[in-house]
Amino acid sequence: MKLLIVGIPGTGKTSIGNYLQAEKGYKHFDIESVLKKYGNDGMVKVNEFLALPEEDKIITWGFRVDADESLVRRIQGLGYRMIWLDGNRNSARREFLKRADVPEELFELQISKIDNVDLESYQPIRVNPFDQNGFFLPKEK
Repeated sequence: MKLLIVGIPGTGKTSIGNYLQAEKGYKHFDIESVLKKYGNDGMVKVNEFLALPEEDKIITWGFRVDADESLVRRIQGLGYRMIWLDGNRNSARREFLKRADVPEELFELQISKIDNVDLESYQPIRVNPFDQNGFFLPKEK
C-alpha cells in the first residue's frame, strides 16, 4: 500500500509515518525534512524515493496547498492514496506550538490557505487524529 499522509499542521503526520515504519514495516519518507536538509537538491531525493519499487511506502508532508499541487497530483498518479489529517484545530494548534520551531502566524497562514482550497478534488480519506477531549488518539487507531 502506498500512502500520502498530509493535513493541517500539528496533526501528527510525521509521528504516524514513523509509527507505521517501526511497527508495520512501511518505508517512510518525510518530504518536509528532506527539503529542509537538502534545499533545492531535495527534489532529487523525492524523485529517488518515488522511483523505489517497494509497495509499502508512506510519504508524510505538510504540503503548501498554494504551491505544491502539481507534485501532490503526481504522487497520487503513482498510486498513493491521500490521507488528510484534520479535526480539532485548537488541539492541532497546541501540538504545533509544542514544536517551537515555527511561529504561530505560519500556522494561521497555512490554515487560511487550506480553508480556501477544494480539498475534495484530491479525494482524500479524512481522518481526525484527536479524541473528543482534544488529545491524540492512540497511533494504532
